Amino acid sequence: MSQAPDIPGAEFSRLIEVEVLGTEPVERSIEASETERLALARRFGLLSLDRLEARIEVQREAGRRVRAAGRFEAELQQRCVVSLVPVKSRIAARFVTVYSDDPAVEDEPIDWNDDEDIEPYENGTIDLGEGVAQQLAVRIDPYPRAPGAAVPEGYQAIGEAEQAAGSPFDELSSLHKRN
Repeated sequence: MSQAPDIPGAEFSRLIEVEVLGTEPVERSIEASETERLALARRFGLLSLDRLEARIEVQREAGRRVRAAGRFEAELQQRCVVSLVPVKSRIAARFVTVYSDDPAVEDEPIDWNDDEDIEPYENGTIDLGEGVAQQLAVRIDPYPRAPGAAVPEGYQAIGEAEQAAGSPFDELSSLHKRN
């Protein structure tokens, strides 16, 4: 696994120069150092990020595009939203990100049915580490619960009390139905 270069201000940065890429895939294995994991844990509001590793194949595509396809694994701890005890999680996921430095790509309409992410890159360099960090961020459970954690009786989720009382529009609806 490759280790962190000394890049000031970078949490988890693994740069790759686009010019060195050809049409054949180049494989990169990256792993976050302890310092990088601590910084990412702070960024994502985690108790800890105990492991973050990725294996990525990078290759140039037609035009000014670069395709990065890979898999990452992470082990982390968050606070349970009910009991506040630490909850351990393991995330393993595949991803594909397409990078482009073509300004016309930014003007293209977004196709919400397309699963392909298109990210910009500048100065002929792609940051694979930041790409993996972003993939992790969207897969972190926003409401982790410890096994068996339950909301105590008497507490209701926001909106449940209003639903139980009925909507102020219910009466208007009943007036409409009578006519």
